[in-house]
Amino acid sequence: MGGQERVRRTKTNIVRTRTGCQNCRKRRRKCDEGRPECQGCVKRNIKCSGYERTIAFKDVSGLAAESSRKFEAARWAALRAEDEQLGRKRRRTSSHNMNTTPHIIETLPSDNGSDHDGDRSSSPSSAPTPAPIPRRTASPRQHRRVSSSSTRLPVPDSFEQSNTHLPPVDPALFNSPLPSYHSPSFDDSPSFDITSTSTDSPPTNPSTLITYNSPPDNLSGPSEPTLIIRDSPEREAALIRHFETHVLTSFPVPMTFGPSFMSNSCFRHAILALSSVNQSYLDTRTHEGQSTSPLKLRRSAVGREHYLCAVSELYRSLDLSDPVATEQHAAAALMLAYYEIETGSPFGTYRHAKGLDALLSKLDLSSASTGISVPTAMPQIFKAWRILRYDMRYFAMPYRISGTATDAHDAYAFLDPQLAIRDTYTLAWQLCGRVKVESSFTPSPESGGASKQAAFWIRDTARRVCDIRNVAKGDYHLDSITGDEVLRQCERLTRSLDTWHATLRAEDKPAIKAGGGNPFVTAAGGTAFEPIAVLTFAGGDKKAFEYMMYVTSRLIISYLLTLFGGPQHNQTSTPPETAAWAHILYGVVCGMQHKQMAFSYINPINNVAQAAMLCEGVGSINALLEGVIPYVFARGVPVAELADWLYLKKGGEIVRRERLRGKNIRAIMLTLDEDYEKGEYDTRCGFIAFGDYNGRGHFRDLYPLDG
Repeated sequence: MGGQERVRRTKTNIVRTRTGCQNCRKRRRKCDEGRPECQGCVKRNIKCSGYERTIAFKDVSGLAAESSRKFEAARWAALRAEDEQLGRKRRRTSSHNMNTTPHIIETLPSDNGSDHDGDRSSSPSSAPTPAPIPRRTASPRQHRRVSSSSTRLPVPDSFEQSNTHLPPVDPALFNSPLPSYHSPSFDDSPSFDITSTSTDSPPTNPSTLITYNSPPDNLSGPSEPTLIIRDSPEREAALIRHFETHVLTSFPVPMTFGPSFMSNSCFRHAILALSSVNQSYLDTRTHEGQSTSPLKLRRSAVGREHYLCAVSELYRSLDLSDPVATEQHAAAALMLAYYEIETGSPFGTYRHAKGLDALLSKLDLSSASTGISVPTAMPQIFKAWRILRYDMRYFAMPYRISGTATDAHDAYAFLDPQLAIRDTYTLAWQLCGRVKVESSFTPSPESGGASKQAAFWIRDTARRVCDIRNVAKGDYHLDSITGDEVLRQCERLTRSLDTWHATLRAEDKPAIKAGGGNPFVTAAGGTAFEPIAVLTFAGGDKKAFEYMMYVTSRLIISYLLTLFGGPQHNQTSTPPETAAWAHILYGVVCGMQHKQMAFSYINPINNVAQAAMLCEGVGSINALLEGVIPYVFARGVPVAELADWLYLKKGGEIVRRERLRGKNIRAIMLTLDEDYEKGEYDTRCGFIAFGDYNGRGHFRDLYPLDG
């Protein structure tokens, strides 16, 4: 041992890993990691806890809601104080200007700087109302929320002194001197009145608001300013020809309007506004997926001056005692609702739809009681009104209890095939949305039902004005949906679909595309998927549109039966059946011409997205991303719809990525607010997602658009 150094033996590297079930790891015992139960737990006669650590989340939604309410109350108190201070200043300075300046406002043909639909003017109220809070992803130009004082601006001196060089005028100023415009009640009754205005409603823009039940002689303020439209007679005649040749043919219900309608100023301005937007919509298209500069259909002056005149005329000349005038005003309200649909304002459409409810609910459609013959156009307007009501049900958030509200006319929807399929489709859509949204919440006495928790979570996550308003109204289901209720509704919807399909004629049914190239959509070198047969209809796109709703309803019911059905319920389905319905839906959408305005919020984009998310695996998602979207882009889509297709593509990529990670996203919705700019692709918004872990629990999350 003298001079020799001892050589230390090298220790063997021991790799310590955290494996084993939770019970064995807690007791520091060796685990054989058997599936589904390890042998250690079996020998000790205890239930194996599994291999993934459970995560418990602390529910702080109640505290957050209370803090939000206090914040909103303080915020609106400050805004009202500011309004009162500015109002006193305006009253001191406006008396001289009103006596020296004629009340005439000229609208310029271009008003690109206006952002009126993003503004809100508050109605007087002492109760705190939910203040619009901008999302963290909101664009300061597109989704801004302006305080109530900024929508009633004083007229600049330069504008009063000179009428030769007028600056662009915000259309919100047209009705600013009128104190008679107020926020309507958002109740679900078929009529509303200015005296029953809800005080907790958020501020709304007076320039796009209709109070149909307000008599014209209750004006307590100054007279309404005259609106001068600078469209030439030749321009108006061209717009009317465009309306008769292009717009009328695209309505869900064929309509004809006689000379008496054209002589009505309100109806004339309404169709001029709609026709001008339609003309801009059809003149700008994209082929091969090439994007151009986004349209500013709503915030530009395209038809906006005619729209404001129609709203003003409808308010001033409304006379419910005259059935002919009421018919013309109902037609005008319908045209204004279509205008809001095509310019991307769901809340504006909702307001006009509620006003149309008020008009038609007060009109006696039976001629026996009055001795007056019902005008010939009224049945067409009535049917279009019923279709519009189903659109309102379709885009309502799934947690809203008012989304499935019915009236006396819904019981007779089965008598008309167009109404029957929309009634069944929207009920199935709302049922599926409610199941997917409520699945990630557990009802409790403290937090309430799953629908209430979903409403509060979406409000706090998306920060949208519509969700803030819905929660403030208590517009959510109090009871959580059950499996038995889902099965009962599926059974009833299935009978309705069977009846509707049995009445189809041969030309109303799909046929595989014949001639003109390959009738199948196949993978072009990318991810492989099963070929999609392109389906066409002899009856045109309107029949394809209705059949699309039928197939989507079948797909939704098939998915719900895989969750809640079984042999014991005599209602069963399998994931392959759901995937088969999805491929049929893809074929119908690929065969449609995406070049016409549908005048409906029901669109192929949401339907194919629904199909991809309800199917298992990534096969249907690959077919959507690699097949359907490129095929539709190659055929051309209008520029105003291009952004929606891009949102669909981005959302589909997120769904596919998460599905490969074991997270099945079943529902996804954009955080865009109700006054978003249609046709503009906003990269600062996000996706709210609800899904499951392959049957081992549910999740909800917020995904940014860029990742």
